[in-house]
Amino acid sequence: MSALDAILVADSSGRYVAVNPAAETLIGQSARQITGKSIADFSLVTFDFKSAWTHFLEEGHARGEFRLRRPDGEVRDVEFSAVAHVGPDRHVSILRDISEAKRRERALREASIRKDHFLALLSHEIRNPLGAVTNAIQLLQVLGPPEPRQKEARDIIQRQVAHLTRLADDLLEASRASRGKITLDKIDIALDEPVSLGVEAIRAAIEKRKQKVIVTAPPIPIRVSGDVNRLAQVVSNLVHNASKFSAEGARIWVTLERGGEAIIRVRDEGFGIAPDHLPEVFESFSQFNAHHPSEQGLGLGLSLVRDLVALHGGTVVASSAGMPWKRIRRESADRSASARLRGAGPASGHGSSRSAFNNSQTEERRKSTFRRDLPPPDRPAGKGRRRPDAP
Repeated sequence: MSALDAILVADSSGRYVAVNPAAETLIGQSARQITGKSIADFSLVTFDFKSAWTHFLEEGHARGEFRLRRPDGEVRDVEFSAVAHVGPDRHVSILRDISEAKRRERALREASIRKDHFLALLSHEIRNPLGAVTNAIQLLQVLGPPEPRQKEARDIIQRQVAHLTRLADDLLEASRASRGKITLDKIDIALDEPVSLGVEAIRAAIEKRKQKVIVTAPPIPIRVSGDVNRLAQVVSNLVHNASKFSAEGARIWVTLERGGEAIIRVRDEGFGIAPDHLPEVFESFSQFNAHHPSEQGLGLGLSLVRDLVALHGGTVVASSAGMPWKRIRRESADRSASARLRGAGPASGHGSSRSAFNNSQTEERRKSTFRRDLPPPDRPAGKGRRRPDAP
């Protein structure tokens, strides 16, 4: 409580019998004018004062916010705290003017809405010309093999168009996520299905960098209730991030585990993350690897991972052993990110199987983990997709 807080003392009926000068300033009336009135006389919103007052006396305390209209027509946002029975037939309320804080909050919310609309519009505007450029590239390919310098120029255009398309897609998805426009089509699936789809989605980029993805999964599929396409997007973004910050020929491990939780763990041999940047890894527009500016995107891929995991009821946490380029020798820089969803049952199997494509070797490691708690399986595990209500 500060000297600027309004203090009002009420009797058993809820009518004020005494107020301090700050209450006069806040309400815009003199103590004599306020005396005999209740909070209902100043509230912008009409409510059942008698019922609310009876409940307050029974509980002994109350806290909340309301909008107060002054005699001059000005509206103030007010936070209140009230304590009953502080003395014989006396109950005290403390009011604090939070109008400025609420104004800033509304301004930030409106700015965020405008930003989201701008990003959605920008992504659409970028995609339109990119479509035309992509069609032109395909036409050039149909016309036959060009001379070497033309082919090199065409390949550069094709790579940059693919990069810009991904940036536009990230902008659009980030905008939709922040506005709550992403919906899930959750069905009963084997977890290896979205993992396979996610890895396959970026196979071309992996092969181009001569990297090797090693997928390890238990022999008995882990089943989850989730959106297969959105979970595939989670895997794709994690593996894409691992690939970006790993050297050519590096290995990337994707491991499926279950031990009360379903876990998709992505580990690579790239550079680690500075400890002070770890809390920001999954924030929108986060740029935490300035050592590789040529590999920077918009910083939206991992924030989308966070949002999609949250829609499945989970959280994401990152960890790393540090940044190896700050050391004399290039040693292991282990890093991880884990996402968890509650409600897991017992593990559904033991052992593992492995698959891989491309090959590599290098010294550093890092890892990302998508973690999901699962409900106990109510049917034998098997391959394929089946809705929970399927016979």
